[in-house]
Amino acid sequence: MKRLLSIIFAVSLISICACRKLPQIGDLAGQWRIESIDYPDGSKTGRNGYYYCFYRDLAQLSGKIVAMMDYERPEITLEFKKTNPEKLKSWGITVSAEDVDTMHWYQHYHIDRLKGSSLIMTTPQGSTITLSKF
Repeated sequence: MKRLLSIIFAVSLISICACRKLPQIGDLAGQWRIESIDYPDGSKTGRNGYYYCFYRDLAQLSGKIVAMMDYERPEITLEFKKTNPEKLKSWGITVSAEDVDTMHWYQHYHIDRLKGSSLIMTTPQGSTITLSKF
């Protein structure tokens, strides 16, 4: 009986500690594969092998680029430090000619749909990014 109580106590303690590590961003948490991007110039791309991964206060773009994330439903803001935003076009981020040489970039997104394994985001620049949970 004493051993059983010890096991129950240990499992309870582990469960309590593990709960603190859960993502605090709900359904947005996880890895999302880009299914399509509609750019403001009318061009469109299909599945391109790129991903967004959201976890707590970080976003990672295909394992290459890391950004600090601020998530206030339904808005997301990513802060890219030391990243030229022109290199982010494959993820649906477009920039004006005056922003090409910027090395500290904030990208805003509006979540149009987040349900189950489907995510649709739009950017202020006019891109619509459709993603699926991977």
